Amino acid sequence: VVSPNRMKLTLMALFGGFAIPLSLIFLNYLFNKKLKEEDIREMTDIPVVGNITRSPDKVSTVVFDNPNSAIAESFRLLRSRLQFFTKDAKAPVILVTSSMPEDGKTFAAINLASVYSLLNKKTVLVGFDLRKPKIYNDFGLSNEKGVSTWLIGQNKIQDIIQITRFDNLSVI
Repeated sequence: VVSPNRMKLTLMALFGGFAIPLSLIFLNYLFNKKLKEEDIREMTDIPVVGNITRSPDKVSTVVFDNPNSAIAESFRLLRSRLQFFTKDAKAPVILVTSSMPEDGKTFAAINLASVYSLLNKKTVLVGFDLRKPKIYNDFGLSNEKGVSTWLIGQNKIQDIIQITRFDNLSVI
């Protein structure tokens, strides 16, 4: 009588049940190209001021539209930490930039300006994306006048500052 060896099959199933998922997890870790905060700390002595995760919300004004979210809290924490770096500046200027499109520069700039405006500080958000401007859309503003019309001398600085529906927050 020939029958399957139950003990051998059970051991093979247990081994496969552990080995295959562990192999996939290890390969995922090995080929993960995402930059993590620990990687930055290992590469440089520059302090990491904050960490903002990707937003599941479809709106860019998360701080105003969803103030109790983890992302809004991350921006408030980032603002608090930045205040230590800018404590001596009467009117601090903060630049948000990156080398790649779709990195979240506009999202970060909008929400960072928003959390500063919530401190009852007059805040001006300047959108310097001359190729594909989009900040004006997020605030429902006109794109008739802005940085480019000011740079060519068509408008004065007072003419390009647009008031938003949020207190203490203006946009250029």
